[in-house]
Amino acid sequence: MDWLDGAFLMYRSSVLKAYAMDEDYFLYMEEVDHHLSLARHGYGVAIATDARVWQSSAGLPPYWSARNTYRFQRRHGSPLSRLLTPRYAYARTALAGLRHFDQRTVSRLRRLREGWNVRDMAPKEAGLVIVNPLEKALAHYVGELEATVNKLGVDTSVLATGEPSATGGGRVSWLARYVTLLMKSRKIARKNGVRAPVIVTWPVLGYIDVLLVRVFAGPHAWVVMHDPRPLVRSAGYGRVVRWCVRLYGARWKMIVHSERALAHVREDSGTQNAINLPHPILHDSRGSDVTRTRDVRVFGQFKRDRDLSALEHIPEQCPSEISFEVHGRGWPEISGWKVRDKFIPETELDELLRSSGAVLIPYKRFYQSGIAIRCLENEVPFVGPADSSLSDLLEECSPLLVADGDWVSAVQAALDLPNDSMNKFFRRYGERCLYGWQAWLRIVDGRPPSVVGREPRNTEVEASNDY
Repeated sequence: MDWLDGAFLMYRSSVLKAYAMDEDYFLYMEEVDHHLSLARHGYGVAIATDARVWQSSAGLPPYWSARNTYRFQRRHGSPLSRLLTPRYAYARTALAGLRHFDQRTVSRLRRLREGWNVRDMAPKEAGLVIVNPLEKALAHYVGELEATVNKLGVDTSVLATGEPSATGGGRVSWLARYVTLLMKSRKIARKNGVRAPVIVTWPVLGYIDVLLVRVFAGPHAWVVMHDPRPLVRSAGYGRVVRWCVRLYGARWKMIVHSERALAHVREDSGTQNAINLPHPILHDSRGSDVTRTRDVRVFGQFKRDRDLSALEHIPEQCPSEISFEVHGRGWPEISGWKVRDKFIPETELDELLRSSGAVLIPYKRFYQSGIAIRCLENEVPFVGPADSSLSDLLEECSPLLVADGDWVSAVQAALDLPNDSMNKFFRRYGERCLYGWQAWLRIVDGRPPSVVGREPRNTEVEASNDY
């Protein structure tokens, strides 16, 4: 079943550790809330019909019944149930006391009313509102972000709009929809007095977005700056814009996913509120049934910072049975490589990733790699420059990291890895990711960045050090 009330319960310790009960309920309704929260993550309640447990009770205190039912309805109920439930409970109590209407009945009605009218109902974590102006392009990133904060017990609300190429509208109508989403996010964040943080997953107008977000989404909104100095020409990153942003740098709140991006954001915007958080990740590995081949692949659109010279020399020095493929738009012909110049849909991309023997990240300069994160989620080896954010995903001395331009040795090391060798990197990075995001959530909630549980070994917590 999805949920069970008033029963003797036993839990798997791993589930309780990952998804703890909300202790703010205090004795009543917390198990139903917990079960429905677990159901969203794919867990259910199994019933042992032959078990017998005895318990006596003095009844349900009306104040705590009303207070916790109010909390439960606000989190899980529909607008209609939130409207009718208190009135039903109040009427039922009044009708039950008609035969012997005395001071006790009056007291119960008063305590019910106090429980329903209480306004200290903000959950420990206020929740997170996600604004995604690139609905299709960033769908996987939003899924990763939701998976990370949901695993920490934080609910999310996602507001998204399609890019102009997907919706058929022009850029002006896209910007209008984007501003509408920002205003809506502010309304959701402030609902019921809760000031939930807002994350904008992509700066539509570069550094101009920090002003738009501040005005329309409010002071609790953060912008994810994936490429502070874009690899392709983009609006909103020029000298004049950066100069204007630096005038009020202390106000802007930005999230980046690498140390290099953090340095550039602080230099360009003058803000000290920029924070480096681990790139979010899906926390359920999909690498257990991977069938790897001897195919070496490159994914993504061509950009001028792609290292074509490195790609040209790799096939020359590798065995002939290895296949080399490029999947993405805009690539030129490369000697020794089969170039597939087309957009790869999400489902096909996952299939190609999971069957790859190794995936290359051939950049001269980049901030973080979404493809590398997806490889980690699928436990597929990836190869890229050692002096980059890829070292955060692996080990600094990993043979998969290219030092001194030796791409061939790194590719061969990736192809020779056992199928389950990437699992330890996946688990370690996932733990580090949760630790960093939980520390940030506590900071934006106005609390010390202490985290329940131990700190992952050999890990620095950017959320507390960089804020």
